Amino acid sequence: MNEEKKIEAPVAINLKLSKSLIVLAGGIAILLLLIGILIMIAADKPSGDKLGAVIYDLGIIGLGGTLYLGALVNDEIDVNVRAAMIIGATILLAMGLIRGFISWGW
Repeated sequence: MNEEKKIEAPVAINLKLSKSLIVLAGGIAILLLLIGILIMIAADKPSGDKLGAVIYDLGIIGLGGTLYLGALVNDEIDVNVRAAMIIGATILLAMGLIRGFISWGW
């Protein structure tokens, strides 16, 4: 009669993403980073440079978001790897934010 009930913590985000989906999203974000850099290097006009910067910034946001989302919703990944993903995403997004402040002239 003494049955122990397992108490589960409430989960704010109940998404289950596979590892392959996380890797695919990260790969697309890295591809956006590469395309943005190549456009900025090859641009002859300021409008091309701005287009490359926008694509590069989308890649930064995509990669940081993928790392955060992958670390927060996937329970199959080891705890140390998840912690490294959160730390890496924080550093990546902070660097992108600092780059944005510098380019905006703040």
